[in-house]
Amino acid sequence: MQLGSREIHLLDYLRVLRKRIWLALAVCAAVFVAGLFVTLRQTKIFKATARIEITNEHNTIVPYQNAVPSSAESYWGLAYYLQTQYRVISERPIAERAVKILAEKKELGPDLQGGDPAGALISMIVVEPIPDCHLVDVSVLHAVPQHASDYANAVVKAYVEEARDRRLTEIQEAVSWLSGQLKSYKDKKQAFEGQLLDFKRKNDI
Repeated sequence: MQLGSREIHLLDYLRVLRKRIWLALAVCAAVFVAGLFVTLRQTKIFKATARIEITNEHNTIVPYQNAVPSSAESYWGLAYYLQTQYRVISERPIAERAVKILAEKKELGPDLQGGDPAGALISMIVVEPIPDCHLVDVSVLHAVPQHASDYANAVVKAYVEEARDRRLTEIQEAVSWLSGQLKSYKDKKQAFEGQLLDFKRKNDI
């Protein structure tokens, strides 16, 4: 009984595979072990996250303008404000303030003790907004878990303090503007009272 050419080729392949199977298994095992070795040698990166809520308090207090903005203006205004704050969190002013906080608490790691510590910290910050709400996760990636936690807390604290100082400045500017308006009102009132008194005198009232 004769075998077809296709069957002969198949038997040849099986013979070759049988001869080479141990070599193939050895190569696969070597690749697996090498991959496992490289994976174990890689530095583990830890992620510490602090969740905060961002509310749109950055409104113009004075002068009095649109008391009731349209829903479209409110939506896009809030979206723009939130996107701005996400970028502010991971920019240099916040990082520099966070480095000062860490220095005061003696929590600076070796990676933040030379060169450009603010720039180094910025490279570790990850800002992840949570969809459909005002919450945002501020994370720091670091090879040392304690540093990741300390840095994340410092970044959040720096942002909160920066927002508080900015709000205080806005309030002070509003008070200054209102004081100016009050003085202008008093001056106008005094001028009007003087004119009224002259009118009464001239007309014997």
